[in-house]
Amino acid sequence: MAWWFWLLLWIVLVLVLLLVMVLGAIHLWRKAKGLLGEVSDAQEALARAYVPDAEPVTAPESARSSLPSGWDAAFADPAEVRQTREGERDARVAARRERRIASLYAHGRPRRWGDLDENVEQ
Repeated sequence: MAWWFWLLLWIVLVLVLLLVMVLGAIHLWRKAKGLLGEVSDAQEALARAYVPDAEPVTAPESARSSLPSGWDAAFADPAEVRQTREGERDARVAARRERRIASLYAHGRPRRWGDLDENVEQ
């Protein structure tokens, strides 16, 4: 092969390498900007939490569980704790199912045969 072919080949390879490096740098820059924004938000939240007169941060009522934990779970009746856990699990499963079905209806996607209320096993 002629010498100009090899020269052209290497020039193209170097240009492709530079293009990939520039696109990678742009991608990393955007990710870093997003990360810095998240760090800034977290820092503001921590600054608000460390104020001496700040309201204590608690979980929302919807996130709280009736399951015993810690000392209460260690000394509670195992059968009662097991029954409570099963009830909570069934409630979570039903809530997930309802959210999934509502999302499917909202987006107009096909649903499963079991999602129809008359086909659900009780």
